[in-house]
Amino acid sequence: MPPTAIDLDVAPGITLADVLDGTDELVCVTGADGRITYVNRAWREALGFAGDEAAAIDPGTLVAPEHRGAYAAVVRRLAGGHVVDGFEAVLVGRHGRRVVCRGRAMPTMAPPLVPGDRARCVGVRAFYRDVTAQRRAESVRGRLSAIVEASPNYVAVITRAGRFVHLNRAGRQLVGLAEDAPVDGRPCDAAHPPAERARYRDEILPAALADGRWHGESVLVGACGEAVPVEFTVVAHPSTRDGEPAPYFLSVIARDLRPQRAAEAALRASEARYRSVVDALAEGVVVQDADGVTTAWNASAARILGLSPDELAGRRPVDPAWRAVREDGTPFALEDLPVAHTLRTGEPLDGVSMGVPRPDGEWRWLRVASRPLPQGGAVATFVDVTAEREAAAAFAALSAHDELTGLLNRRGFFAEAPGVLAAAARAGRAAVLLYGDMNRFKQLNDAHGHAAGDDGLRAAAAALRAAAAPGDLAARLGGDEFVLLLVPPA
Repeated sequence: MPPTAIDLDVAPGITLADVLDGTDELVCVTGADGRITYVNRAWREALGFAGDEAAAIDPGTLVAPEHRGAYAAVVRRLAGGHVVDGFEAVLVGRHGRRVVCRGRAMPTMAPPLVPGDRARCVGVRAFYRDVTAQRRAESVRGRLSAIVEASPNYVAVITRAGRFVHLNRAGRQLVGLAEDAPVDGRPCDAAHPPAERARYRDEILPAALADGRWHGESVLVGACGEAVPVEFTVVAHPSTRDGEPAPYFLSVIARDLRPQRAAEAALRASEARYRSVVDALAEGVVVQDADGVTTAWNASAARILGLSPDELAGRRPVDPAWRAVREDGTPFALEDLPVAHTLRTGEPLDGVSMGVPRPDGEWRWLRVASRPLPQGGAVATFVDVTAEREAAAAFAALSAHDELTGLLNRRGFFAEAPGVLAAAARAGRAAVLLYGDMNRFKQLNDAHGHAAGDDGLRAAAAALRAAAAPGDLAARLGGDEFVLLLVPPA
């Protein structure tokens, strides 16, 4: 095992500055006047200083304005002879980069000049780490968590063994769980009626594990014990932890179908109540005559599409101005739009996903259905699923990236590599695949612990990310294995 410290008495020529320059911790020493007398290499690199440029600077001037009050309180404690552990501050380097620092500061105390006085603080030694990336990752996770909690749909994270890790607010309300009721470790079987439990175990879960995703309809048990039909999506996330079966957990997104089905039943039940029912729907509804001209609509349609009643009146859904696109971004042919299809064939069409631009430039993703009307013409109903897609995309991004390094994981790499290779082939360029692992990675973990190993993996990832150009792929396949797929520029 390598030594954990250098004995300066038996290593002539090695100075304490050499030792401190070899650490990744940021080290800063100030004198009695509060100005810098020494900083190590890591500190200079993090804050953009070279050589002795930091000498005699008051470190308080580098503190971000909104953190100076807290920093002043730390300085007062140090002046009183107290060690301050776990302090955190945001420093602004010469290049404007904000560096979040967390660590420990210790005062150097000298005897009082006059007997009976208190000891004097004649300097401070501060040792801290750059936790900027960690705080940024926490912020991203917080935003994703806020999106999940704000979703009107049931969103859950469960283990492969069938136990809840998390259930959002809408999910708790749907199944009748109090907001403060513990959910971690709770069996998720209770959320399904008995018959649906067997289907989940025998059909839905195996399909999600095999294909990475299952989407369809299922049934949940509501707050009052009623059966709630839902649109159900299960996404399998591969594990990023050694020794754990993949996937380690699954995400479930369920949309309560009761409002949609109740609306459809009401429309079928009474044409006389058509207007009152349609105007109460959250779904957008647009009615066209046999020539495809808009003759009626509801408030939700105008709100979702961002159009005024005057703009909707007489509008043709087959008008090229709609510029609707498919899931893959290709435009719909006019004759393939749901209403055009129904008007041409007389056949209904369900569950068509399409992106539509609003006049304000914002795109909305709609789930559209069209039905022929007995008197001629057709009715189109659509639901704005933009937020649902964004939540699903966030979960998909989590499943495709390595949590420790931020690089693509094995799943994400093999999902994106074919597209990169195909694009290179179309451009007549050769792609290069570089594979490597970290030498003596196990010895690093054994000697310095897994935290040091994680730092090494992050450093390797940073080097790969710096080497990759736009269009290249950098990934951590697992453990200490990395790949870089390079496509030379034209």
